[in-house]
Amino acid sequence: MSRRIATGAASAALLSLALGSTPARADAPWVTSSARLDEGRQVEVSIGTRAFGAGLLVADTPSTAIGAEGLLYPGDRVFELRGARQWRLTRTGRLFSLSVQAGAASFATVSGPFDLGVGPEGGLTVGWGWQHFMVDLGAQAGAEVFARSGGPRFPLRLLLGLGTRLGRVGLGVWGRAGADLEAGRPVTFRLEATAALRLWSR
Repeated sequence: MSRRIATGAASAALLSLALGSTPARADAPWVTSSARLDEGRQVEVSIGTRAFGAGLLVADTPSTAIGAEGLLYPGDRVFELRGARQWRLTRTGRLFSLSVQAGAASFATVSGPFDLGVGPEGGLTVGWGWQHFMVDLGAQAGAEVFARSGGPRFPLRLLLGLGTRLGRVGLGVWGRAGADLEAGRPVTFRLEATAALRLWSR
């Protein structure tokens, strides 16, 4: 009986730790999560189940872009600033698009004990559609380490996105699921959703 009680207590403690731990954030920007690249500048305002913020994507050539965004996580009391370079690997004007992104993120606590963090992030996205409607499927990964709370942690994510555009205005909706890996801790599973209003310069 005592062994069963001990086993149950240990399982409950591990489950509590897994569900209560802070999710990793170095899982690639939303603003570069579409496989398609449109000309000009794109401003994006997003709100999701974990964070809200704004971003900017600039397509400097027909096949490359650079993006940056700032996000506030109210539940975690963390502000994140992240950016990425995006490369489209397929030709323009096709229904099928493939792109990769690579970048980095920095984090700072906005209340409570002060902490700073940094980490790389990247992703691969496949898209189907055209300018007015796009479906994206992606895989993202990253790493993050904090000066005070330690690490590293490794977020692994799968992404599903839907995007629409009418003229210079568009909407994007994403769902992202995956796991956080960290030495000495159980694997924690994550699920989030985000919606964004997009504005293009042309």
